[in-house]
Amino acid sequence: SQTLAELKAENEQLQAELIEFDEQSKQLEQELEAELAKTNKQLKAERQQRAKAEKELNALRDKQKGSNASLTTENQKLIEQIKSLESKLSEAQNKYRQLEQSNDSLESKCRQLEATAERSTEDLGDKTEELAMMQSDLEEKDVAVQRLQDELKDVHDELKVAHQSLQANGSREHRDDGQIAPPTTNVEKPQTDQLSKVNTLVACLMLSTRLMSLESQLPNLVPS
Repeated sequence: SQTLAELKAENEQLQAELIEFDEQSKQLEQELEAELAKTNKQLKAERQQRAKAEKELNALRDKQKGSNASLTTENQKLIEQIKSLESKLSEAQNKYRQLEQSNDSLESKCRQLEATAERSTEDLGDKTEELAMMQSDLEEKDVAVQRLQDELKDVHDELKVAHQSLQANGSREHRDDGQIAPPTTNVEKPQTDQLSKVNTLVACLMLSTRLMSLESQLPNLVPS
């Protein structure tokens, strides 16, 4: 068994250790309180920062929502504009195809008109040449008709003179038949008058034949 002195010494040692432990505990408690205060301060700052961050985040979210809504509206407008432009483009393409078809049709009609105009020009040239030839023929026929008319007038005048001569001879013979010729009258005179009458008749026949020939030529020269 331990002695009293040992127990006392052990007790003192335990008290000393207890005091040391209390001091260390107080020191540790102070350090812990300080650390806790520091930690609480940091936590408070972090909470404030977190609250600020959450507020900013909420503001950003609200702004993003507004931006998204605005972007959605803008996108919808752009989509509508694109659809409208696509529709107008389709209409323009259809009109362009129609214009191409119309242009092809017009070009075909122009070629036909050019061919028709060329043929008309050629026909006009032919008709002009033909008309010039007909005009020349008409001028020649006018000259020939005038010549025949002049000849007909001359023949008529000659026939008129021949008829007047025959009528004069006939009147003289009638007067001679009603009178008795004196015995001193020349016998050759009746023969001369008869010969003149025959010559006049022959001339009349020739003039009549010539007149008929000239009159038959006139219808061929006068245009129908």
